[in-house]
Formats: sequence, structure tokens, C-alpha cells
Amino acid sequence: MCVLSVARHVEWSYGLMHRHQRLVRDMFLSALHEYWARRTGPPFLDVSGAAAVKILIGKDALSYDQSTAAQAVGVEGKLPLIPDVAVHYRCGDNTVTHYGFTPFRVFTATIPANARFIYVMAESPTRNARPDRVERCSAIFHALRTYLMARYPAAVVVIMQGHDMFEDLARLTFANTTICSVSTYCLWPALANNGTVYFPVTKLIAKENTSFDYGPSFHWLVADKHRAIKGSEALSWSHKKLVERLKAP
Repeated sequence: MCVLSVARHVEWSYGLMHRHQRLVRDMFLSALHEYWARRTGPPFLDVSGAAAVKILIGKDALSYDQSTAAQAVGVEGKLPLIPDVAVHYRCGDNTVTHYGFTPFRVFTATIPANARFIYVMAESPTRNARPDRVERCSAIFHALRTYLMARYPAAVVVIMQGHDMFEDLARLTFANTTICSVSTYCLWPALANNGTVYFPVTKLIAKENTSFDYGPSFHWLVADKHRAIKGSEALSWSHKKLVERLKAP
């Protein structure tokens, strides 16, 4: 009931969190800082071994250019825990009418040209793991990584599926630039981030009411061309057609 209540308060514009954003922000940051203080893992993201890469990017063995990473950070296989650009990309079960898939042109409009580390975070491919959804997300992430590497050749681009959810929250909260997809998971970091945050206009958040003040860091993606491709629309498309629509300029 608690989770259901929170979801409803996010979706409806009369929800208390929309009118008391600072309180929500402070509570979330307090919890995140407490987690970070107790974290016992290494102070870097280790991608030096095949097992680490597999865990990092989920079950789909996307290629990872370790020589590029080594050149970028000076230490082979070690990347910063917090990137300068954090992207949340919900994929697997986005067939709900007001959810959907973020078109890739959003990223070229929001990621700084001098980005060095771009981490794309998504849910585990085993979540709601229907074969068609796993194949669809695999096609999307292969295309997205190629797309980002072509447009940001000086950056290290990493796809992270099913990584530690609390570390992902920290990345989305503390990155210089954070780009969210249609999801409440990314809303909390978006409220707490002190850098620059981009969030899609969606019925999921306050029924598309963009008049609420979520702080100076928060920017709605209000342009029609930046709206998500609705999952219900893409449901009957082939994976190839969906990817082509996502890649469209």
C-alpha cells in the first residue's frame, strides 16, 4: 500500500511531494549520503575483467573498448564511480501508454560536447524477462551505444544493465548532467541533483503539469521532438523499426 500510495502521489498533481519538493529532496539526500558513507566497495568502477564487464552491462555481451578506458583514466580497467553524464534509460516493460522509449536525439541535445564519461543505466534484463522484451532492449542498447560513441568519440560510453540500484541512484544524483527517461525511479535523483537535469514531460509525473518548481537544476524536455515514443504505439513494431525511429534525427 505504501508503494501504491507513493506512485499515486507522484502521478497526481495534488500529491504532497510536488508542493513540498525541498522536503522530499532533503529526505532523499539524507538517505543517499547515509548509504554512501556505509558503502564498502572500491572507490572506482572496475571493468578490468570479463566477469566485471558482464556484470556491468548485464547479460548481453556488449563490446567494451578497455584500451579507450585505460587511455581516458590512466589506469587500465578502472573508471570513476560517478560519471560526468548519467543517463537513465528504462526499457524492458515500457509498454504502458504513458511510459515509452526516449528518442536518441534527446541525448545530442543535452549531453555536453566535452563529456568524458557517459554511463547509461537501465534495469536488469531479467526483470520482466519476456524473450521479446529482452531482444528489444538488446537491440536498443547496441544501437544507443554505437550512436553515442559516434557523436562523442572522446568519451567513454558504458551501458549498465542491472547494476547496484543504490550506486545508480548516486550516479544520477551526483553527475554533472543527468538525463531521465519516463520513470519515477529517476525522479528522486532529479529532484536532488545540483548539476543539470533533464526530465521528459509525462503523465506519470503530476499529469504533465510542468508548473511546479523542482529547483534551478531541473529542466523539462518540453519539445515535441523530445517526447518518448509511447510503448503502446511501439508494441506492434519490429525491433528494427523501433530502433530506426529512436535513431531518427
